[in-house]
Amino acid sequence: MIDIENHLKEFPNAVMVEKGGRLYGHWMEGNFYKRAVDYYGAYPPSFLRRVYSLFPRRGRVLHLFSGAVRKGDDEYTIDINPINMPDVVGDVHKVSNYFEEDFFSMIIADPPYDAKHAEVYGTKMPRTHIIMQELYTITQSAGYVVWLSTRPPLYRKVEWELAGLIGLHTGTNRVYRCVCIMKSRKRGSF
Repeated sequence: MIDIENHLKEFPNAVMVEKGGRLYGHWMEGNFYKRAVDYYGAYPPSFLRRVYSLFPRRGRVLHLFSGAVRKGDDEYTIDINPINMPDVVGDVHKVSNYFEEDFFSMIIADPPYDAKHAEVYGTKMPRTHIIMQELYTITQSAGYVVWLSTRPPLYRKVEWELAGLIGLHTGTNRVYRCVCIMKSRKRGSF
């Protein structure tokens, strides 16, 4: 469950509004952009802290397109590039082949934003509609996908509900991104 009050305790300057059962907000990272890991494409500096403050009781987490994320307990990683030493080296379009059904309560995805970035990572542009169907299989009832990109993923409304949209600004002359929070609609979870 999304915990806006917990988030605002940790980030009192964040803008968060709930309207019609959906979260809307804005996160400002600022111009200082030192990454926690030395990897092109790593999460913005406080991104995971911000996400985790919204989901303090998050359960088992998968980092999709994981890159070189520093993971905690009960967190898993999948990436196409073995150099990043993910738990699973594999194709995210087939993620349900690597994990059990209903295995994760949260999945955090940070895919390549365009063809140029995909080329840097040595992959093709992700087909978001296929990935979201795969994620539906491995996400628990009322589980969440937090998708960081320049555009929301394609998804089926019978499988997912848009639970939140947060704009992410990481500084001047940087791409403005959107954090899309999707909630699974499994087994009468709504």
